[in-house]
Amino acid sequence: MCRCLTTLSACAFVCVSLFKESTGYEDVVDSFRMYLGEYLVPFGPYILTLYRLKNEDLGGSFPKFVNTVKQVPKSIAFLGDSIIASTVYDIVEAIGKKIEFKNIIRKARSGARWNNTAETTYDISNTGPAYNNTIWNQLNILASDINSNRHIAPDIIFISAGRNNAGVTIGDIDETFTGSILDREPNTILNLCDSIRFNVEFARSLFPNAIVILATPIQTAGVDLTPNANAIKACADRLSVKTINQFTESGIYRYDEINNPVFLYDGTHPNQLGADKIGLFLANELYSMIGI
Repeated sequence: MCRCLTTLSACAFVCVSLFKESTGYEDVVDSFRMYLGEYLVPFGPYILTLYRLKNEDLGGSFPKFVNTVKQVPKSIAFLGDSIIASTVYDIVEAIGKKIEFKNIIRKARSGARWNNTAETTYDISNTGPAYNNTIWNQLNILASDINSNRHIAPDIIFISAGRNNAGVTIGDIDETFTGSILDREPNTILNLCDSIRFNVEFARSLFPNAIVILATPIQTAGVDLTPNANAIKACADRLSVKTINQFTESGIYRYDEINNPVFLYDGTHPNQLGADKIGLFLANELYSMIGI
């Protein structure tokens, strides 16, 4: 394998040539694709791969990725909003190409938010009004299904949300972590920090043996979600919860999607290339956290 790196003023290109017959070349390509995205160009006995890197990408090393599909004998539940819920451009399916879980439970729903509202009530229909489309009710649905023997209890609860919390009050993290929170009424959990603590502690109360993993939202061409991503990371640190930072590490950047969209078909939701890219990134991060 040979690599050439050419640095330009605002970006760089990496040209990777891989012998087609070389053992593991698909895995190397997957590792690059996960981090950067690319087009593969067949050329005689080689695969030529051209990558566009941003300046900030140049300082880091390319991630080591799992070489084959890994079997993880654990059950995982995916909760969140449309980014993880979509079955058209399917991130969960992309994760499954690299990690074979014992069982996958999908409870994410388009439009879901971290926070409840003053109108929010217990609702396990998964088709209720927008004010009931919350992470809290996704946890209620999950618990109901397990109690009804429709699913086995998850070993991992993965929550990816935050886009639909744009404009919601962030809250004061010190106030959020003062006193108890689970004794409050769910329809008083209104700001983002309170919601993250409430839902993580609620998940732990329902599934004490499960690992809870949070993911920050991806960047979009629309509203800047930096405050939301920062709040999720800060609350996760207080809660000693593992966090996957999609916002800065998934390789999808707001500036690019505004000026030259590649990974988001509408400025918010991933297209197939975006879903594959995010899925590979999440698979790598998940495996590093729970792989055996």
